[in-house]
Amino acid sequence: MRAAGFRLFIAFSMHRNNYVMTREGDYVPISCADYERFEIACMDRYDVELVTRDGRTVVGKAVDLAVRSPAEFLVIRHDDGTTEDIRVDQVRYMAVLTRPCRFDDHTFAIPGSE
Repeated sequence: MRAAGFRLFIAFSMHRNNYVMTREGDYVPISCADYERFEIACMDRYDVELVTRDGRTVVGKAVDLAVRSPAEFLVIRHDDGTTEDIRVDQVRYMAVLTRPCRFDDHTFAIPGSE
């Protein structure tokens, strides 16, 4: 079934055959400074707690960044070994649970507002 105004599509993740559903065309690139926080979290394999713009909390290890046009995703590995792709423009807040760390937490700008 198709909703008016947008098309839904499935982006295939190379990480453990997970699937991500997103709306075509509504991805908004984030600032370089915000993206750098995700890169650090992945490079250092931080355990993180994310809060998304819709209020959902996601806890796990930041393991990778994936680009699947038109969007970019943070790959989170959960304690049970499954992975979840979180669209980076949908993350509102990230707390780092790993110690020591290069930063404790970060509140992300609203994409497109810079």
